[in-house]
Amino acid sequence: MKKIIYSAALLLGLLAFKNNAFAQGVAINNDNSTADGSAILDVKATDKGMLVPRMTQAQRDLIATPAIGLLIFQTDATAGFYYFNGTVWVFINAAGVAGPAGAAGANGTNGLNSLSLTTAEPAGANCTNGGVRIDFGLDANNNGTLEAGEINAALTRYVCNGAAGATGAMGSAGPMGATGAAGANGTNGLNSLSLTTAEPAGANCANGGVRIQFGLDANNNGTLEAGEINAALTRYVCNGANGAAGAAGPVGATGAAGPAGPMGATGAMGPAGPMGATGAMGPAGPMGATGAAGANGTNGLNSLSLTTAEPAGANCANGGVRIQFGLDANNNGTLEAGEINAALTRYVCNGANGAAGAAGPVGATGAAGPAGVGVPAGGTAGQVLTKIDGTDYNTQWATPSGGGSTPTLQLRVPQTGGISYTVAGFETVAWGTPTTNVSSQFNTTTETFTVATTGLYYINAYFAASSLPKGHNLFLEVNGTSISRGTATNITEPLITGNVHVTTFLTAGDVVRIRVRHNNTSANTSDASGFFEVIKLN
Repeated sequence: MKKIIYSAALLLGLLAFKNNAFAQGVAINNDNSTADGSAILDVKATDKGMLVPRMTQAQRDLIATPAIGLLIFQTDATAGFYYFNGTVWVFINAAGVAGPAGAAGANGTNGLNSLSLTTAEPAGANCTNGGVRIDFGLDANNNGTLEAGEINAALTRYVCNGAAGATGAMGSAGPMGATGAAGANGTNGLNSLSLTTAEPAGANCANGGVRIQFGLDANNNGTLEAGEINAALTRYVCNGANGAAGAAGPVGATGAAGPAGPMGATGAMGPAGPMGATGAMGPAGPMGATGAAGANGTNGLNSLSLTTAEPAGANCANGGVRIQFGLDANNNGTLEAGEINAALTRYVCNGANGAAGAAGPVGATGAAGPAGVGVPAGGTAGQVLTKIDGTDYNTQWATPSGGGSTPTLQLRVPQTGGISYTVAGFETVAWGTPTTNVSSQFNTTTETFTVATTGLYYINAYFAASSLPKGHNLFLEVNGTSISRGTATNITEPLITGNVHVTTFLTAGDVVRIRVRHNNTSANTSDASGFFEVIKLN
């Protein structure tokens, strides 16, 4: 009976405390003071603090449907207090929460384009056995060419040849010919050309594809004609079998919405392979005919090629790669401006954006010209010509130990349609569910891509919105800093677009985000035809 009375008294006391607490607020202190009349919870102490939930960034991002104003303390990355503003987690730094945005300032000047330049790297400190140097920089004079004064030396990278293989046995020497009067110089070596044509479905390609033919330009007219084609070198790049949504590969299967080619194609085919070199790095031309009793004629000039980025314009509507050819007149191994034969210049252009664009051709190695002085016989597919020592023309065939790899699609995510973007806004672009998301590097909450492996990347983004004939500027941000501003395209209603195409070197852990800014007189609504792609080039 006493237990019942005590329990009832305790229950009445708790109810009275509960009603009083909700009416006046709860006070937690050690001086028995009541809660302030404006506070539902009044915590007071002079020797202790208050702890809010503490967690890592990954644990924070797993909170399901966080409430606006929810507060936590993050223990890793940028540690500190964060609150949820209804869209993203906001860091409360020492400077306090940012005040309301001021009026939009005038548009800044256009950012400079980022360019790259590849040149042959001789054997030395950078590459023991020679290789390729890749320079990067901003196009300060907007002429589309990366010049010496524009190169950022800190970004220069090298793709080096492997170590030379063992020297083969020396062949027996032939009899010495009698020396006669000096003979005429040998003719220049012929240029190596390639020709790509569509291959219908049949014996060579079950689902059709591209036929690539090679040969020497016998009449020097810059066109590979029927009589110049070397049939033994013909190769085929075939379309894969159709699949529901096959993963991107070097020659990806044609799926409903497969990855685009490496140079902006958005079709289901895998990314385009690199353009094949025009011959084994320009072998020497044929040996000049021996005069009646003269010395050997001089070697034919090497045929070189140079690839540079081609901006969107008259030559390539969606940009691409310009390939220039010419003879190495000064024998320095570099195709210089005065050596370029403009009639031989070719372009590999990005395809127009589409639901299922075909993959670009995978370039095969061009046919090797006739061997000249210093070019040994033999060699197998994939080998390169390297010097044995400092002696002129003392060379051998060797198998590279590394360098380069097939470009791989890391991310493709379509743009979310129906999103309203504010007037004169500068906002993060909202993307949908990724169709390709290698290692889950794309965060659909923060709309950011986190780099998993250090290397050279190609960033390709396309923004589309309906209404108002105004262009949009896309901005590529890395770790919160804008490194490139894309172009804006003004298209008459009902579609307006903006795009960004950037090749840049990224480090593991870098965070990439696409933002958009426009200057319309009213808000725009996004169109679902846009996309965001990240392609790793090496």
